[in-house]
Order: sequence, then structure tokens, then C-alpha cells
Amino acid sequence: MKRTTSPSNFEKLVLERDWLQESIDYEYDLNDKRLNALLIFNAILFAVFGIVVEIGGEISNKVFFVLMGSAILGAIVSFLSIISTKSGINQIEKLKDRRTNLFAKLRPYMDVPVVGADCTDTNHKNGLIPVRFFPILLTVSWLILISWMVHNSIGSNVQHSSQLFHLSRT
Repeated sequence: MKRTTSPSNFEKLVLERDWLQESIDYEYDLNDKRLNALLIFNAILFAVFGIVVEIGGEISNKVFFVLMGSAILGAIVSFLSIISTKSGINQIEKLKDRRTNLFAKLRPYMDVPVVGADCTDTNHKNGLIPVRFFPILLTVSWLILISWMVHNSIGSNVQHSSQLFHLSRT
């Protein structure tokens, strides 16, 4: 059935509120997906390093460059995750600011005060710690691993995995 009258100002505000909440939820979901993909991708790359080091033996130049390429790829993906999660968090903050302004417009239509519209308390912000810092932690880990590999491979003609990573088997 076609509506013959346009929605009231209150109805428009409620529709905007619903859209803002869906947008905020969508951005949170995207950040969760980004973090999950980052952790899975990095777990696979770190597992490759662990397997090569555990197997031991001679590491040919090809294998060394594959490991170095994997480490560089891990660092790049982790760095890009820093950028994408930061952009998602910024978008969430913008949407929340817009929602706060919208609630101020809705207050005259409501009989009760609006509670919990801003979600700026410390507990909520603490929930974003993994999204904010895991990509940074992984980027730093990859950079340390790359520098360690470069440092230990310079000047050594024999690249044994336990020598490359200074591991001793007891």
C-alpha cells in the first residue's frame, strides 16, 4: 500500500537512528572480520616458520627467500590491517557522534531521558584494545623476525635452520 503522506519529523529521526545503529554494528562486524582474517593469516605464516625451524637441515637460498618473502608479506598485511582497523574505528566514532546529535533531536519527542546513547565509557573502549593493538603487535613481530633473519644470515655461507635462528637442540 502506498503511503499518501510523508513521514513525520519524528519518524524520519527514528529511521535515521535505526540506520545509524545498523551502520555502527556493520563497522564493528567489519573490524571483527579484519582481525580474524589477520590472525588466521599470521598464524599460518608463523606455522610455516616453526615447521622449517623444527625440521632443521640446510636452508637453501630459495627457501630462505621464501621465508623472507613470507615475513615481508606478513609485515605488509599486518601494517595494512593497522590502517583498515583504524579507519573502521574512526568511522564508528563519526557515526556515534552523529547518533549522539540525533538523540538530542529525539529528546523532545520522548518522555524518558535517553540513557546509554553515547557508549563512551571505559569498559566499552577497553573492548576495542585487541582491534587497536593486535595489528601493531603483529607488524612489530614480523619486523623483528625480518631483522633477526637478515642479521643472522649476513656473512654466513652455511644456513642451517638452527644456526639461522640460534636454536640449540638439547
